[in-house]
Amino acid sequence: MMRKRREKFPLELNNGVKVTTVDELRANFDLEKILAYLEDGKLEKFLRDRFYADEADALKNLLAQNRETPKKLCEILGVNYENFADAAEEIFWRRERLDRLKKFTNDAAILEHVDDVAFDQDDLEDILSQKNIPATIYLCDKIFRFPSGMLRIKNIRYVGIGKVTVVVESNKEIDFDALKISFENIELDKAYGYSTPTAEPSNLTEIQKTAVIESTVTNKFKKIFVQTARNFKSHITVATNNKILNGKSSSDLNSLKKGAKITITASNSTSVKPLLFFILYSSFFIYSFFFA
Repeated sequence: MMRKRREKFPLELNNGVKVTTVDELRANFDLEKILAYLEDGKLEKFLRDRFYADEADALKNLLAQNRETPKKLCEILGVNYENFADAAEEIFWRRERLDRLKKFTNDAAILEHVDDVAFDQDDLEDILSQKNIPATIYLCDKIFRFPSGMLRIKNIRYVGIGKVTVVVESNKEIDFDALKISFENIELDKAYGYSTPTAEPSNLTEIQKTAVIESTVTNKFKKIFVQTARNFKSHITVATNNKILNGKSSSDLNSLKKGAKITITASNSTSVKPLLFFILYSSFFIYSFFFA
């Protein structure tokens, strides 16, 4: 009577290759998939079906999540670990990033693009330094700075995950639409003052932007005020096309003592200039009275 051949399932590895023997497994070794087969028990069954009992027993003490596992797994299967050390580092680097990302979202579409997620400034710089920059970059739960070089990289969609703030390091308005740069679920730094209005203001009395500058006066208060005025001017100029402060009013601070604080607030309206100087000079007199 003819014996019935046992059915032995294959393991699918690189490029869809299905291996049926241990030699084929070694020749087509795919560390990431073999770690997955270790985790779901298929690797142990594959070995036992082929009477590799010692090797199958040795797998019982291995955890797929342990960083030492790839090296031990290679030793058990008779594969040179040095050929897969870099792959092992990349696998665990990605797993750690996935675990970190899952604290903020379970969106499968985002998890699938974990390589395009920036968890800090270094991550963002690395992503933007790639030869093939992704069309969508995810920024995760941090404050990110955008110097001029980043603003020259066009056609990028930035999506925030968690609480994200982008600080645009520019002293002039940036036309993000022209650059085809967009921000979603991201707060742009208020000091820069960029916003996308829903409609064009019908007149200057409609508030479009607000700029707030706060600076502490020190022994070098003149220099500080000049810089403050210059920064403030750039924002007000963008909003009103008027030169409100020109940085030449540092003498007005002579009455202030060290440690006094200046807060200047202005909005885009027809009365912004008189309002600004009223606030400015009122602050001078008040602080002069209390700190003199």
